[in-house]
Amino acid sequence: LRNTGGRFLSSISKMNRPTSVYVAACAGSARTFQHQNELPPLPVPDLNESCDLYLKSIQPLADQTQFENTKNVVDQFRQNEGPILQKRLLEHAKETQKHNKSWLEDFWLDAAYLAFRAPLPTNSNYYILFDKAPRNLKQTKIAAKIIRGALEFKKQLENEEVTPEYLRRTTPQCMDQYKKIFSTSRVAKSGTDILLQFEGSKHVVVIANKQFFNLQVLDQEGNAYSAAALEKRLEEILSFSAQHSHEQVPPIGAITAIERDESANMRTMLEKDNKERLHSIDTALFAISLDGDEPNSMDQAGEWINGGNENTAPNRWFEKLCNFVVFKNGWSGLTGEHCPLDAPIVGTMTNYFLQHMSKEEVNGDGSENVPAFENYQWEINPSVADELKNAQKKAAEVLLNCELVYQRYSLYGADWIKKVAKTSPDAFVQMSIQLAYYYTHNDSTATYETGTARCFFHGRTDTVRTLSSDSREWTVAMADPQVSVNDKLSHFRKALDSHSSYMKRAIDGKVIDRHFLGLRLVKKPTEDAPAMFVDPLWRQSTRFRLSTSNMTSNYYVAGFGPTEEDGYGVCYGTRSDSLEYSITSFRSCAHTSAKNFSLNLQKALDHMRSLFNEQAKL
Repeated sequence: LRNTGGRFLSSISKMNRPTSVYVAACAGSARTFQHQNELPPLPVPDLNESCDLYLKSIQPLADQTQFENTKNVVDQFRQNEGPILQKRLLEHAKETQKHNKSWLEDFWLDAAYLAFRAPLPTNSNYYILFDKAPRNLKQTKIAAKIIRGALEFKKQLENEEVTPEYLRRTTPQCMDQYKKIFSTSRVAKSGTDILLQFEGSKHVVVIANKQFFNLQVLDQEGNAYSAAALEKRLEEILSFSAQHSHEQVPPIGAITAIERDESANMRTMLEKDNKERLHSIDTALFAISLDGDEPNSMDQAGEWINGGNENTAPNRWFEKLCNFVVFKNGWSGLTGEHCPLDAPIVGTMTNYFLQHMSKEEVNGDGSENVPAFENYQWEINPSVADELKNAQKKAAEVLLNCELVYQRYSLYGADWIKKVAKTSPDAFVQMSIQLAYYYTHNDSTATYETGTARCFFHGRTDTVRTLSSDSREWTVAMADPQVSVNDKLSHFRKALDSHSSYMKRAIDGKVIDRHFLGLRLVKKPTEDAPAMFVDPLWRQSTRFRLSTSNMTSNYYVAGFGPTEEDGYGVCYGTRSDSLEYSITSFRSCAHTSAKNFSLNLQKALDHMRSLFNEQAKL
């Protein structure tokens, strides 16, 4: 998320990829939610430990004078407001535990997401591009397979046949987020949005040529209709929408791509005469868009799902947890609303049906009697029509602003990193991003990597602060031709150790960003903000110009927009023989360029590879 005035959080990464999480979807006899009651509660970290870790994290961002000033401010916090706020937070944690919640979950949902006022696409939503899905099929056949695959996963989930996930194969992960994939919508409200989830839905929303259609995909017993029958109905929808595309079709979907208070105002106007239609969208299992556009590259396909072009916004509903997208030439993927769950949850579903699609194993059986589709006939007065046109213009500005470049580095992948560099692929890739940023800007910056908190009941994520004094010293050494290879490797080892140490603390629930969020949120409105949280280095250390996350899959790539106007969003995957990066920046910023960053990333990966030879190995 991008920083806005009055925000509790300066910047929050939009994705979560647990470290070494073992996933075997829909296999074996273990029940999906069998470990939920065994999970420990999310801990409240020790105040002094958090203050110490914070001071350590800001050292690479400060000179000695700045650091000493901030250290004094932090020491005052430890002695004065800190213990009072810590006591309140511990009491809050005890109370929420009585109600089967973590102390963080409502804080996080509201502060990080529902109160966030920037447009959803490129700011909060993420995208997944199905780069390994078949593209040589008809658009409607691909869409039918996606619908059918998602429904098969839903059935597996309802039967608790999705295998529980484990950290490093032994520690159970919280599976609660899986309950929120289907029939969930974020709805715009002035000031703070709301989250709605429904039971018993049997339909999806199909969007084609700006027109919305209700398509029933489950019969009365909850069984999916056959893939062939769904394809036939999709063909009918596409034909119908093309025949009516010359008409004055209101760009309804655009209201979900603009600033949230404006979106709330537009929804209020629409609800006067269209309440049932909006409710039908909200209650749908998911949305699927049939786009007439034809991306000419992987970069463009990703950019048009993450953001879009001038035609995109009316053909999306960015408030749905899953809005699948199928382009006319076969590229496909999804845009995901983020607030109730993190991207790897939807990633598991995606892996499931894409794996079966690649093997032609998506089950096509089922009833052929799909009910006729329903075309949403919107009632729009002239005043609302004008507002919708303005919304479409504003939405296009948002979607076109985010540049996306895809970097596939094929000289080595996770296997080489483990065998030759003898380190974690995730840590190696994080250092490649640090080095690429240094090569691009001759400086280092605060960096967010998503760490998992799913070892705990209703845990989601916390921040791994990748930038350290050790990583900074390593990047400086790499750029200095006078530093020997062995010294560069020595610095590299220290940087990796710092990263691994911080990652372990995150997994154990002992890092700082969510803890400090909690302390700030239990402050009473009449109390002044502690000086620590208005200190210049606080802002600098939470302005994550690098927002990063690991989403490794053999079937898709994923990504998101930057969290700062002058930053980058870097999502990556470590396949066995390649490293995959989705890099984004905002075109409105003259100081950042996803293309330049990608070039420097390749330079960094080449340089890192050159360190490892027979005489000098880590």
